[in-house]
Amino acid sequence: MRKIIAISLIAILIFAFSACFDSEVTSIELSPDSISTVTGVNITINVTGYDADGNEVTDDELNELGLVWKYETASNSFVVSNGVLTPIAPGTGTVWVECENSNIKSQKSEVLVEETKEAEFINDGLEYEYLNVLRDGSPKPDDFLSLTDYYELSDEERTMYDIRDLSFSGHLVKVSGLKDKAVEDKVNELIFDFYIKNVNGVPENEGFRELITDNYVEVHGNHEASQRRYITNEVYVHPTGTYNNIASFWAEMVKHYDNVSGRASSENSSVVPYVIPVIYTDTINIDLNTGEVIELGDLFREGYDWKAYVTEKAQYYVSDRIAEAKEAGRTINYTFEITDDVDFYLHPGGIQVYFNLECGGEMGIGGNTIVEGVARLPYTDDMVVWTKYYNPEVDLYETPVIVITEESTEEEIFDFWKKAHIIRSAFANMDVSYSDAISADDMNYYKVTDKRFATYEDFISTFEPYFSERYISEFIETDSRFVFNDAGKTYADGGAMGSNIYDGSSSFGEISFNDNVATLVIYSDILDDNREVVDYKKTQYTLVLENGIWKFDTFELTNFQF
Repeated sequence: MRKIIAISLIAILIFAFSACFDSEVTSIELSPDSISTVTGVNITINVTGYDADGNEVTDDELNELGLVWKYETASNSFVVSNGVLTPIAPGTGTVWVECENSNIKSQKSEVLVEETKEAEFINDGLEYEYLNVLRDGSPKPDDFLSLTDYYELSDEERTMYDIRDLSFSGHLVKVSGLKDKAVEDKVNELIFDFYIKNVNGVPENEGFRELITDNYVEVHGNHEASQRRYITNEVYVHPTGTYNNIASFWAEMVKHYDNVSGRASSENSSVVPYVIPVIYTDTINIDLNTGEVIELGDLFREGYDWKAYVTEKAQYYVSDRIAEAKEAGRTINYTFEITDDVDFYLHPGGIQVYFNLECGGEMGIGGNTIVEGVARLPYTDDMVVWTKYYNPEVDLYETPVIVITEESTEEEIFDFWKKAHIIRSAFANMDVSYSDAISADDMNYYKVTDKRFATYEDFISTFEPYFSERYISEFIETDSRFVFNDAGKTYADGGAMGSNIYDGSSSFGEISFNDNVATLVIYSDILDDNREVVDYKKTQYTLVLENGIWKFDTFELTNFQF
């Protein structure tokens, strides 16, 4: 039986070793003989022990050995703790396992740590806006009937509504900021189609399909059945960032389907649920030069066997998820095929790849029939992320400055606030490169890769059109999260993806101008656990007239609602 010593979200290596304890454990082995990783990608170690017949021992027998992890590295390139190898810097070393309660130890395994190759994050103006929408992708009206109000209706009144529409919750993303509006429209069409596909689609999983109908739960006028509020469908599309003119989007789905198999959940063999829940993900990546979809194979040099590379790297991640499923008493298909349309998105530390693994038609934990495997592929010289879609001499983005006057419309003033909100939000969560760091005041700071804030001059030119000199001086330049090196480059104490987002939950309230000062009111939705609007938040902003231009002198970020 495989014993998982530690779990890493980034990477997994499978080790097997043998030891001698009492008469149950007779051998141990450590495999593979060599470990290769890159900085920023941890390695998680799994342990297996065997008895005299070559059978895997139990967890209890393995624990009785008193496993102790040991390592040696002259270059201080990694550390090992509780079975997790954390690479620190390029270098070599060895790792092995000893047993406190026996005199047996594993052979040493060689370790090689190489430098991570990072993709530069290019974000010159592509902006995202969340849209709260219905199942068909149309905007959700403010007066849309809530589930709470639906349950207040009589049986006859309920026949006027489809419970699937009322219980549905979802949002998609609209992008803006490209100079080529035809490409921008094409990108938004692809995102819309991506959303609709996941609203109407069923995961391609044969074991899963054995258990469900091909359609959503049908109520057929049975209002007693419609009282089951857990019959819902959720589809949310999120931007994960723009890397070298590649826009990546990730969708999460929560769905419930009719259980037509009559099978019980593996958690409770006496219970046969009405519906089967499933949670899974999907991704889409788009070339902002052309508006065409990018597949994973497009990111590797021509002639390179990228599927073999992905299979090799991903097996460590997938094996961990398989082990977890086995621990929960579920069966799972050990094999997986790397297809041209494998799900992925770009991340500063590597390419994030998703696998929806088959569970053999079992409902398992929470009734879910799909186990998700996640692998992160380190960037290598065999990839063309840096050159294929990005040319530093070609600027795809527009950066218009919005200016308001006392004669501006409510829509123009609200657009002005949204632009300032996006800049301020990006400042709070800007992207950084963790491979380029400096130290100051006993803190580590990492190079900012968002070009709007790459240097001190960029910083100022980004904020000046929308924020007053006082606000920039007191609240931006003095922020302890940021430092500048001797060359004026910006470094931050951390970062986050997808910061260039307006969440779509706010609306214009009112504005009043008085000589050189103006007061703007913005209303933001407050949602309950069912994502229904239950109240609103009123936020007041002060603007001042500076050199004939209205700018924010106070600013507060509204809470994201998705």
